[in-house]
Amino acid sequence: PISNTRGLFPSSRERGTTAITFLYYRRGVGTTAQLALAQTYEGRIRSSGDPVTGVTGTIPAREAEFDQINRTLPLVEAATVGLIALVLLVVFRGVGAPLVALGAAGLSFLISVRVLTWTADRMGTEVPREVEPVLVALLLGLTTDYAVAVTGTGAQAQEVFDALRGSSSFDPTFD
Repeated sequence: PISNTRGLFPSSRERGTTAITFLYYRRGVGTTAQLALAQTYEGRIRSSGDPVTGVTGTIPAREAEFDQINRTLPLVEAATVGLIALVLLVVFRGVGAPLVALGAAGLSFLISVRVLTWTADRMGTEVPREVEPVLVALLLGLTTDYAVAVTGTGAQAQEVFDALRGSSSFDPTFD
């Protein structure tokens, strides 16, 4: 541990108030296990009566960020899917286009997750959990754009693109 007892940090006005412990793990220990071990270490220090601020670093920060994303992502996904369905329903005046676009997005997500997991298993690694929100956003956008471009006329497609992007600056070329 590094502490401020010996004046190692000349700018510190206090002595004996801070100790920083760096934890090192064997190669191959996953991030979830690292966080659990760090929290166990923190619990042991705290149970001995010493004050502990907490576990800090990139792994706890990453976990906190992921937890926040995980809490809000379902609401954002539902709102996005609802907006896409509504816009497609209004523009195409039927349920076919929304079903094709959202069905293709769902199917492509399931296939992509399986392929990514299979590939990671073969390579002896794991897919970071942060990939899911990015994958959802990309696949919703790509499949919606492609489904609209394939199922609609150029004018309908332009109307959908404008409505979903909030501007008319996007100008794809349709034959």
